Amino acid sequence: IGGGMAIIYLSIFASYALYHLVDPMIAFLGMIMITIVGVVLSITNATITLAFVAFIGGFITPILIGVNDLGEWITLTYITILNAGILGILLYKKWTNLVLVGLIGTWAIFGGWLATSYNQELLIPTLLFILVQFLIFTASSVFRIIVEKLKANPVDYFVITATALSFAMICYDLLMPEYK
Repeated sequence: IGGGMAIIYLSIFASYALYHLVDPMIAFLGMIMITIVGVVLSITNATITLAFVAFIGGFITPILIGVNDLGEWITLTYITILNAGILGILLYKKWTNLVLVGLIGTWAIFGGWLATSYNQELLIPTLLFILVQFLIFTASSVFRIIVEKLKANPVDYFVITATALSFAMICYDLLMPEYK
C-alpha cells in the first residue's frame, strides 16, 4: 500500500512539475487526498509503517509543489493540520515515533520558508504558528506522561527538549532585530 501511495504521489508530482497538466493547487489537493487515504488506511489496518509513509508524503507535498506557489498561509496552515493529525493519532493509537516525522517535517519546511521567504510583515503570524507548533509537540509528550501515566521514553525527552529550544531560538531570532 505504501509503495502504491508513493507511486501516486510521484504521478501527481509529474503531472504538475514535469508535464504541466495541472496547476499547483490541483496537485496540492491531490496529494492531500493521498495523505488522508494513507492515514485512514494506516489507522484501520493498525499499520504504523503506512502512517509513516503517509505523513512523510504529506510533509514532502509543500516541498514538491513549492511553498512560494502555495503561499505561506496555506503552507503553514497545512503543516499545522498535519501536526494536529499526528497528535490525534498519537492519542488514539499511541504511535510515539510518529511525532518525530512531524517534528522533522515541520523543521524542514518552516526552516526553508523562514530562510527564503520570511519578511518582517509576517512577524505576528509566524510567532503564532511557532507557538501552536510548540503547544502541539509539547502536548504530544506531556499527554502521554501525565494523563496516561506512562514513563517517558527517549523520544518524549527529545521532543520536549527540541521543541522548547527551537521555539526559544526562533523567537529570539525573529524578535531580536526590532525588539532588543
